[in-house]
Amino acid sequence: MMIDLTLGDLLRKIKPKFLDSKFVELYKKLFTEKHNELTDIEKSFLLKNAAIFLNQIDRNIKKFGYSIILRYSNVFNNYIPLYDVSVNLGFIPIAKFIETRDDFKESFSNILMNACMEQSKNVDAENVKFLTSQQTKLKEFVGTDNNFTIVAPTSYGKSELVIDHMTSNCRNKKICIIVPTKALLAQTKNRILRDLIKKETNIKIITHPDMYINDDEFIGILTQERLLTLLTNNANFKLDEIIVDEAHNLLDNSTRSVLLAQVILLTNKRNPDTKIKYLSPFVTDINSLNIRFFNKNWQFNKISEFLKIEKYFIYSDNVLKAYDPFLNTILSEKECTGSVYDFIYENQSHKNIIYSNRPKDVESISKALKEKEACVDDIENSRAYLAIKDYLDADYNLLDCMKHGIVYHHGAMPDNIKLYVEHVYKKNNSIKHIITTSTLLEGVNIPADKIFLMDIKKGRSYLTHSNFMNLTGRVCRFKEIFNHESGSLKLLEPEIFLLKNEFMDRRANLENYIKDITRVIKENVDEVNNPLLVNSSDEKNKLDSHIEFIENIEKDTINTANLNIAYANS
Repeated sequence: MMIDLTLGDLLRKIKPKFLDSKFVELYKKLFTEKHNELTDIEKSFLLKNAAIFLNQIDRNIKKFGYSIILRYSNVFNNYIPLYDVSVNLGFIPIAKFIETRDDFKESFSNILMNACMEQSKNVDAENVKFLTSQQTKLKEFVGTDNNFTIVAPTSYGKSELVIDHMTSNCRNKKICIIVPTKALLAQTKNRILRDLIKKETNIKIITHPDMYINDDEFIGILTQERLLTLLTNNANFKLDEIIVDEAHNLLDNSTRSVLLAQVILLTNKRNPDTKIKYLSPFVTDINSLNIRFFNKNWQFNKISEFLKIEKYFIYSDNVLKAYDPFLNTILSEKECTGSVYDFIYENQSHKNIIYSNRPKDVESISKALKEKEACVDDIENSRAYLAIKDYLDADYNLLDCMKHGIVYHHGAMPDNIKLYVEHVYKKNNSIKHIITTSTLLEGVNIPADKIFLMDIKKGRSYLTHSNFMNLTGRVCRFKEIFNHESGSLKLLEPEIFLLKNEFMDRRANLENYIKDITRVIKENVDEVNNPLLVNSSDEKNKLDSHIEFIENIEKDTINTANLNIAYANS
């Protein structure tokens, strides 16, 4: 039975007065434009309560206390409370970033803390960065030679830690990283190449089946379709290690999800000692990813750190509402004027993601927004503009949008153009907006400070909790937050805007949606729909057809009877 408690219920168990009218009033002031009205006594009252919350066992209450400290430090430019809390919570990158501030005063206790924090230093050939306490433990966990599942938030750095370990231990191994989309092939390859170059390691990288020539060692970066082709075309092809990025995709009952499970089974048949490593931001139960017909011992590491605290806003009918997921309430309302495009223009940051559901809507939004943005100087003479112009029709809308600092990205575009758009958005400071469909949901790393959602659907369905958190997690990545030249601790409070507009279902209730999707205390259960997973309850005839497919590729992968088999490799 699910017990659905609100954070308020838990807080009242500690002390009923924590959510009395005085606290709520001061809390709302802190998180709105009225924070300057707070007196020193009121600030002290909020900080004392935050300290009590931080000392509770419940993660959600602890996170609530941290959110107050973070907000206080950012709005009053006083980072002493955040420094102390960060050290105690093991949020070492925050503490080290505060130490670089001109107003930071070193004391004897700071020197002692600094000595302890040195243990979290991570050094590579290019730079030095500090890991959180759980990132440090995760780095040790990644170094174990086991089958494992890592669950960590989007942009936490789990892929970087795994890739760093892999490139340090890739000699005499056949390793494959399975990525969910072709868009991720180039990005992942570039990240691995950078690591290999830094470590002065020369090893073959395969991104297409035709690149394999019976190699003794290699790193493969492949989709499940390309890995299947490699398996079927090469009867002796084996792997020592598989890394499955965005592994929560295994849970679905889509053709590609079933195929992902099938290629894992086939690879395991070729080499039962193959190590399998799952990476995901959203898996609740370690057993959810278990595939039928083979048993492996698994280790599970789920990150519970919460360095970033998102701020949510709803813009509808010219009213801007600030929503707080901890108290599950609207903190403030503000009248605005102008269109939704005026709102984006007035609230934009240096880099922005604008999400919509359909390619044609992306095109329409780009045309409307470019009317608000001034022309960018010299963009028409830039290498990026000229490269796209050479490939596309001169009248293509993307070119006109680039003149106004806008690019877009959707599934109807050629793959090479999508890849180049990502590159242009990352590297060109004049490009402020990328308007995209869910093509950027699957692990594509791009810099952004804010995200504007022009729709809350993916296809015909509403964005699920995992879809929503995966998408909004794309903004304010650690690399941008802790950049000593351009970073800011204010980016620890990413701003997420839900905008009611003509492209959204008229029946959509944004307030109800945001309350449900971001509710702090909510039991999230993995929906296991893939018939090849142990916890799925799919019909047997569907399961049999998937088994037949596997057995027709590799005999005796699954020991079962009464199947229609025409063995390809008999």
